[in-house]
Amino acid sequence: MKAIYLLALGAVAFTACTGKTATDTAATSTCDKNETYVGVLPAADCEGIRYTLSLDYSDDKNCTDGDYDLTEVYLQADSTAVDGVRDSQTFRTEGDFQVKTGTPSDPSQKYIVLTPDKESDATATPLYFLIDSDKAITLVGADLTKADSPLNYTLTLK
Repeated sequence: MKAIYLLALGAVAFTACTGKTATDTAATSTCDKNETYVGVLPAADCEGIRYTLSLDYSDDKNCTDGDYDLTEVYLQADSTAVDGVRDSQTFRTEGDFQVKTGTPSDPSQKYIVLTPDKESDATATPLYFLIDSDKAITLVGADLTKADSPLNYTLTLK
């Protein structure tokens, strides 16, 4: 009985010293996560562009911003390659991103805005992606509308 009393007293003392309970720990959970989206999007002057977009969410409670790293690999036709294409040129951009809500067509639609660092690419402009689901985002224009095209502009979660 004395051992049980000492264990209970120790547990109370430990909680008092840390100042946190199990409930406090759950309430202060963070949104420190990383996501990578990939896909080959159409291009006018090559066989396509392979996108690899990594999102590193800030360590906050609402998952609304962070840093990104985007690699775009332009693909050229190559009959000697296994998949019929080869890497031609590679471009890398990095910067900040924000998750926002509300498009002209749907006030509840979430989207991502990529804002490149000027040191990364002085000529780069923001990119916009609609969040289609937990596993897919679609490249759209600054007007936040999907292209009126049968072509696929969707990246999927890796």
